[in-house]
Amino acid sequence: MAGRDEIETSDADIREIREEYKDAQNEKAPIREEGDIDMRFIAGDPWDPEDRTLREDANRPVITADELSQYVNQLVNDVRQNKRAIKVAPASAKASSKTAEIRQSLIRQIEYRSNAATHADPIMFENAAQRGYGYLRVKPQYADYRSFDQELRIVAIPNPNMVTEDPYALDPTGKDWKFLYFSELWSKADFRRQPWGKTAKFQSFDPHLMAQAPSWFKGERILIAERWRIVTEPRELLLVQPPVAKSRPGLPPQPPPAPQGIFRDELDLAKLPRGATIVKSRTVDYPRVKQQIVNGVEILDEKDFPGTTIPFVACYGKVLYLDAGAGPKKHLVSLIRLARSPFMLYCYYRTQQAEMAGMIPKVPVQGYKGQFAGVENDWQKAPHEPMAFLEVAIPDDWNTNWGPPPLPQRLAYDAGAHLQALELCAEGARRAIQAAIGASPLPTQAQRHNEKSGVALKQIEDTAQKGSFHFIDHFDAAKVRTGEILDELLPFFYDAARDVTVRQPDDQPVQIRINDPDATDPVHITDDLHDVTLSVGPRQISEREAASDFADTLVGSDLVKLMPQPLALKVWALAIRLKAVGPIGDEIADLLAPKNQDPQTPSPAQIQQMQTEIQTLQQQLQEASYKLETDAAKQQAQVQIKQLDNELKIKLAEMANAAKIEAARITAAKEAANAQAEAAEEQLGTGLTLEHEASEAELDRQHEAALAAQAHSHALDQAAVASAHTMDQQANQAALQPPPDEGA
Repeated sequence: MAGRDEIETSDADIREIREEYKDAQNEKAPIREEGDIDMRFIAGDPWDPEDRTLREDANRPVITADELSQYVNQLVNDVRQNKRAIKVAPASAKASSKTAEIRQSLIRQIEYRSNAATHADPIMFENAAQRGYGYLRVKPQYADYRSFDQELRIVAIPNPNMVTEDPYALDPTGKDWKFLYFSELWSKADFRRQPWGKTAKFQSFDPHLMAQAPSWFKGERILIAERWRIVTEPRELLLVQPPVAKSRPGLPPQPPPAPQGIFRDELDLAKLPRGATIVKSRTVDYPRVKQQIVNGVEILDEKDFPGTTIPFVACYGKVLYLDAGAGPKKHLVSLIRLARSPFMLYCYYRTQQAEMAGMIPKVPVQGYKGQFAGVENDWQKAPHEPMAFLEVAIPDDWNTNWGPPPLPQRLAYDAGAHLQALELCAEGARRAIQAAIGASPLPTQAQRHNEKSGVALKQIEDTAQKGSFHFIDHFDAAKVRTGEILDELLPFFYDAARDVTVRQPDDQPVQIRINDPDATDPVHITDDLHDVTLSVGPRQISEREAASDFADTLVGSDLVKLMPQPLALKVWALAIRLKAVGPIGDEIADLLAPKNQDPQTPSPAQIQQMQTEIQTLQQQLQEASYKLETDAAKQQAQVQIKQLDNELKIKLAEMANAAKIEAARITAAKEAANAQAEAAEEQLGTGLTLEHEASEAELDRQHEAALAAQAHSHALDQAAVASAHTMDQQANQAALQPPPDEGA
């Protein structure tokens, strides 16, 4: 085994790790001490240990009345009810709305598989509210035990004291951390079972070796830490102008493409397209992430981690910087930090009330010894049963010269005024707690009217939490930071061609093929730049109530009747699911519109069943709303009458136009024949007169036929008007008829 001098002088990295970890621990120590006190108060122990011991030794009461957890629960449960959704938007020329949608769906699936909304996120936020700081991490892991594909997970950190971050970072989410330690205590046996434990140089830890790093050894356990750090390296960034595409004949010239930033070590100058030019360059301090496993005496493992930031997220309470003479120091204030003193006072007042109530005499009457001799049973019954009279005995040693002996007296103890004063003091301490937390003690309008709807409850909570909204704001920032880490790491862990599950906005899982160039619609997870934002959903109860009311209005309207049958059934199914009536309701909704079947192509059996159900529903609806359907029928009849009238008018107009055209043609032909007859008469003489008269008679006959056709068209027009008038009268008479008798 190596000696002390060899360890300290041969491994400068170990000395750097010890000093870095010790400095960070010392900077974080006051924050952790205050946080531990906060947790002691949350756990129901606000008493000073010495004062508690003195009271318990004297058999005096020590009471803790929980007055803090309700405010923490209200704040944390508001985050649980109002779900946050990570949104991704394109932020570069290569990115698009499609790539953003795929990333957002993939991140939604990662959150679902990680139970982030019910586990990691609330734990982080609850720690921030209770002690002033909370954390979570993004961690890759294999999809299952038989897979080589890795997936990202959001992992909770229940004990935030396991994280020792860069104390000089300023971003409240940890985006600018330069290093971080995630440490936990391991038994020496568990240490040796790990792969890096089997190859460690120091398998046994004797006292001499442990003295080199005493803070890393706790009895029979050893501190193992993941050391994350950012290492920057200079890289030359080139701004490359791609060549301008040649314009085709007859087309306007193409605009020059946008220049692209490419690192020199990623660019093959020999494969640079002809005509491309390097516009300018600059040196960039490019960050790289290093992960090490250390135990205080050696580096057990080391590897590079993709991305440019440490994959941990912080959520702080109220951040203050105070200068006590040694420079500004960071302070993380929890929700209950300033409420600790009034809470101690509140518990003291309640304890005093209990102690004073315990001093009330349990024996209501006192007398001389021997006065109750022989009548003990009567006096014992008197406090519980009505007695006609009570007697006392005269002591044997009583001198009659002293006069009659005094009767027993009732003990007088008026604790009411003292208890009432303590109650007022306790109420004042409660108001001080509310003021320190930021809760409003005044009732809202909804509370005064005792409103219980989801919207009213939301208004009450919003009014009570305005004084602590900065905690919500910090949680939203932490949620956005989580989305940024996931968005950056997706191309590194979803880089192979495979099938992955994504989750749609309606929470339905869908499998897609990624990174496969042979796919029909290829989807590639690349390192395109995207922006990450956040959307906050409404309170679930209010959202469901509003959606259910809207579904009722939609189903009861005529719009559903005008929809195609499959679409109408789907609307009915969604309305049933919104009612949340349990498995039976889900089964009915599946019968109407199965999830695994295309709603546009139901099976024949389902169509027949649906038609039967629809006919039954239509009959019931007709009996319940006869007047509405009568009006609808009347309107429909009027629409049909108008439609028929328009069609008849169009036909009649076409016939009239045809008759006019034919009459004009005949008139023109007659005039031409007259002209020809006159010319022929001049040339041939009177021998052709008979022939001319015959031709003129034929033209007259055709003209009369055209006039008869025009008269017939006018008669049809009059008949159509009369028919429309008759149908209108019949529709009005049908509307005035009484509803059918159900018993008939």
